Amino acid sequence: MSSSVVSKETATFFAYVAINQLLSKVNNTPKLSIADIAKAIDYAKYQEKIESPLFVTWNVLSVQKGTGAPIDSELRGCIGNFSNLKLPEYVEEYALISALEDPRFPPIDKYELADIEKNPAQDLQCAVTILHSFEDITDPPLAGTVGEHGIRLGFRYRSRPYSSTFLPEVAKEQGWDRQQTLDALIRKAGVAGHVSFGDTEKIHVVKVERYSGVKGEARLSEFSKISL
Repeated sequence: MSSSVVSKETATFFAYVAINQLLSKVNNTPKLSIADIAKAIDYAKYQEKIESPLFVTWNVLSVQKGTGAPIDSELRGCIGNFSNLKLPEYVEEYALISALEDPRFPPIDKYELADIEKNPAQDLQCAVTILHSFEDITDPPLAGTVGEHGIRLGFRYRSRPYSSTFLPEVAKEQGWDRQQTLDALIRKAGVAGHVSFGDTEKIHVVKVERYSGVKGEARLSEFSKISL
């Protein structure tokens, strides 16, 4: 798969675009233009045409009052697409899909946003990860990938196809080694019970793929300052 390699600055710009889209949708208010967002954060390349896979992630942060330093985070949605999508148009689409349609969580609504904005101990963070440099890997699985690359696993279990992925930072954040990461991918795909990646009688691996990602982040509090 060929995709664009972007800068962290570009991914951060996309995170602001995502917040702009969510606020407009949930609060039923006008959006800032792409040009206005770019001007507010001093981003010059907003007219650049990019096609890449992406994931949009939403977290509610617990922050230190006064400094805003993050103390903890709670995942509120994460959905993406491995196709080469036109950006930033599809950043806006997946901003809403991940915030409103992730089946693991209730949709982010205007009441939650209002509560976060009023609470000095909380903030909403958006992370946009632009994926690139996809590579099939065979032996050993996950060689050189834990904490460095994203991983995408396709397999069959009881004759049914499954697939799942973790973005590059997930295994490192969880403290997983290679085996734990692969087993967690199986559970994330929806296979219940104690089924392990190495159980070749039950798990037939179809494809293991690693990839890199560039992640940009923005917060609701930061966006509120540029939209005043």
